[in-house]
Amino acid sequence: MPTFEIPDGPTAIEATRSGDPQNPRPAQTSAAYSVTNKASDSVDGRLGIVASGPSKVEWFTIDGDRERTFGPGETQTATIRVSFPPDAPAGDYPFRLRAVAINDPDNDHAEGPMTTAKLAGIGEVIKPRRRWWLWILLGLIAAIAIAAALYFILSPGPVERAQKRAADWATASAARSVEALTAMSDPPFFLDDGGALQNRSDIQAKYQAKLLPGPGQLPPGTDAKDAGERDVGFDAVVAQRLGDYRVSVGSNAELDRVIGQMRLSDDDIVVIGNTRGVRTILFFRRKGVKLAGVVD
Repeated sequence: MPTFEIPDGPTAIEATRSGDPQNPRPAQTSAAYSVTNKASDSVDGRLGIVASGPSKVEWFTIDGDRERTFGPGETQTATIRVSFPPDAPAGDYPFRLRAVAINDPDNDHAEGPMTTAKLAGIGEVIKPRRRWWLWILLGLIAAIAIAAALYFILSPGPVERAQKRAADWATASAARSVEALTAMSDPPFFLDDGGALQNRSDIQAKYQAKLLPGPGQLPPGTDAKDAGERDVGFDAVVAQRLGDYRVSVGSNAELDRVIGQMRLSDDDIVVIGNTRGVRTILFFRRKGVKLAGVVD
């Protein structure tokens, strides 16, 4: 196997003419390559140029010393410079970089990829490739970044969303909409007393019993179906972290039990709604802002 490796390099480089078209100057360009010693010992190498087709070796030079010592596994950069004489015709001039082990030049050598030097005609300028697609891509990236920033700046946070959902819950409760209340309640869900409800059918049944009891179960004027009774939404709502709420109310074994059943943490959210002096406490899981319980 060859000691040296030249894994990559430019496939094409461009050279433009300069000066008066009637008296052009030499056209120049360059290409850089990486040359790696794959051996575990230091190796002395010689760099050279293999010209192909109409290319002439005397047009090519290598920066620095052509003979170099490469340490074990070392990679060095080799820069080839091309200088076309003024009378060189326009066209494509291919060449390769070659690395040879000095101690075995006939058998140990490697060549890099073919590079083509493209020489413009006299008075001709090689037009740079259009980069319109790059500008479109950069514009799209910028638009996405701006949209994402505006979303995070303008979108309400979990606390604000919890307050809004608490108000929606109050509206659905005032309308005795068991279906809407069940849809917005996420198990395990606690409602007023007892244990946490583990599925939506149990949640719906408890809302039904609370809001739409059978005839005769409540005194006249307080029956949920009584046309004379009018419920309203919250007059005001206050939201805070569950941990802050627990500190404000002090030690409370029943509250700890309910929180445990709802599987809440101190970083979750409590919303306290007030309706004509009557408080309703709603518990929300911060992730997804899902309603976890209500104490009415």
